[in-house]
Amino acid sequence: MTDGQKWLLILDFDNTQAPTKHQELQASPALPYSFLLKDMAESGALPLIHCTGRSPVHIIRDIENSQSASLPGPHAARTPMILASVGTEALLWDEEQSLYVPMDRLIKQDAAGFFEEHYETLRAVIENTPGLKLQEDAFLGPHKISGWKDPKTTMSNEELYDALLDTLKVYEINPDDLSITASMQTKFAVDLTPKGATKGNAIRFAAWHYDVPLKNVYYGGDSINDLDGMLVEDINIILPGNAQDSLVQAVEQHIEDKSRIYKAQAPYAQGVFEALVHFGRLEQEPTIPHHLAGLAQWRPQNPAKPPHTLRL
Repeated sequence: MTDGQKWLLILDFDNTQAPTKHQELQASPALPYSFLLKDMAESGALPLIHCTGRSPVHIIRDIENSQSASLPGPHAARTPMILASVGTEALLWDEEQSLYVPMDRLIKQDAAGFFEEHYETLRAVIENTPGLKLQEDAFLGPHKISGWKDPKTTMSNEELYDALLDTLKVYEINPDDLSITASMQTKFAVDLTPKGATKGNAIRFAAWHYDVPLKNVYYGGDSINDLDGMLVEDINIILPGNAQDSLVQAVEQHIEDKSRIYKAQAPYAQGVFEALVHFGRLEQEPTIPHHLAGLAQWRPQNPAKPPHTLRL
């Protein structure tokens, strides 16, 4: 296989590959494309890798459920690699063991060591920043501590960010010793990770692992926490039609070579397919198979919570 033939499709999951569960409650002509993306990835027709803010537990849960659940249901593809927890964890599918196994060498040792040494302090920073609440343990990771806006606060997103920086100073933590990813649109959320441990670093790691030139990597995301991944040198950028305005504006501001950016008209996975046609990786947008066509009008009757059994 030549360098021109080898390529990777790296995608955020929620609101990029598929609408969130809240949005799935409404019929959408784009929904069948989310299932089609899964089917094509698992058949080998698309070289898909997940790159998500979710913890491994949550994304693997939906992958496992999707292998047996009847439609509609969870529809995350079983991909050969998962980049999880905002790029701080990488897992590789092991065919022999039939499970995902953690990978090493993703985070620089000194950055990881600093984060681990100050882990409890960083939790306290989030807990004691006015207007912020520490996310539940299920949403945290060994190298990711996250907080979101307290619904009771009247502080603006900008004030929350400034308050976080002030609290870091109180605890004698230099912000430059961390990576801080904050969503400043709608509900404020923030992730603290080791310095350099971001979605962008994880994308470079995946390209290195598969020996794929960055010019042959296509990264899609919908929210501002995908910006770091989109700033990776030479990669191609997919903005689905539902991408946040703040992300679109930031990408257009920071990327000089506009030929690397594609803003789709269609949302979610349908927008991903639209972009792949634009970039020449697909000859045409795939046709929705008959067994998926009815999903465009689907509405759940009594949506049940998926089981939580999984293997890591």
